[in-house]
Amino acid sequence: MIFPKQTLGWLSLLSVLLILTGIGFAGDECTAVFGTGTHRFSLATGSPGELGLVEALAKEFNRLNGTSLCWVKAGSGASLKMLKEKKVDLVLVHAPAAEKKAVAEGWAIDRALIGSNEFYMDQRRIPPVSPRPALPPKLIRKSPHPG
Repeated sequence: MIFPKQTLGWLSLLSVLLILTGIGFAGDECTAVFGTGTHRFSLATGSPGELGLVEALAKEFNRLNGTSLCWVKAGSGASLKMLKEKKVDLVLVHAPAAEKKAVAEGWAIDRALIGSNEFYMDQRRIPPVSPRPALPPKLIRKSPHPG
């Protein structure tokens, strides 16, 4: 299987996080398990697991490292709580202030930005809607961004 350069960066990051955490999984509440390797580690996260990103990254990482990944579905706050209680080895969350606090308090080793959400719309490529559907007057409001 061939992965784009960005994916290999994710795999490298996962490998560094594994080395840095060294906690060991303490629970049996996996939402899903990816891989069959003898060394299991755990990751708590929400949307990246639900959307298939965790599975896609774990497949190649586990193949290369003889590991298996226990994914625990949890939002940012719950994921960080599990990390603090040593119930998971690492987290993938979107809570910058809480992440920085965890590192400052010493119960998380480090944090790294590995992605962000940005959406751009090129109006030149959007075909015009014709005819425009009629909306009831109470649903129509003026855009704060004319143009």
